[in-house]
Amino acid sequence: MPAVHIATAGVAVGLAVMILSVCLVKGFQGEVAAKLAGFASHIEVLDLNSQTDADNHPITADARAALYDAVKEAYEQALEEDMANLEREGSAMSQQM
Repeated sequence: MPAVHIATAGVAVGLAVMILSVCLVKGFQGEVAAKLAGFASHIEVLDLNSQTDADNHPITADARAALYDAVKEAYEQALEEDMANLEREGSAMSQQM
């Protein structure tokens, strides 16, 4: 009978080691994925030439300035629209009271 107890203990220890190793591997997979996501950006802004060429071209200073101006203009327009919406909602609420 001691052989059955030893065999049962061996299976239990083996199963515990397998469960522990699976948990460690899953944890490290998540950690590696997080490191890779932090290393590479989610959005990459490239020059228009990069769509037709095989090589990636960094954005030049002129293109960066034009991109900045376009984003600034879009932001200001969205801000103006939001302010107009807030003023309309505020006047509608004051009329209801």
